[in-house]
Amino acid sequence: DGIRGVVATRVWPSESGQPMPRALVTFGPEAPLTRDQMQVRLMGNRPRIAVWNEGDDGFHVNPQTLKPGEASVIADVLRRILRSA
Repeated sequence: DGIRGVVATRVWPSESGQPMPRALVTFGPEAPLTRDQMQVRLMGNRPRIAVWNEGDDGFHVNPQTLKPGEASVIADVLRRILRSA
């Protein structure tokens, strides 16, 4: 169920050292969108999905404030946006 050029990796600890895993999503040259294009679309989504940059081609998704079931909603939105690009 992957999307060419896009890799999601589970990373931890958090940037502040907390034992909370995060998703690092990176966009290679074959990805349908760049990281910056994806961020614009996520912020235009309802509800907005905020992420923060990592390097030149990736961003983190932090689950700390999510309610049960919201992680799968975010994953579905990411897939929908990338597949429609």
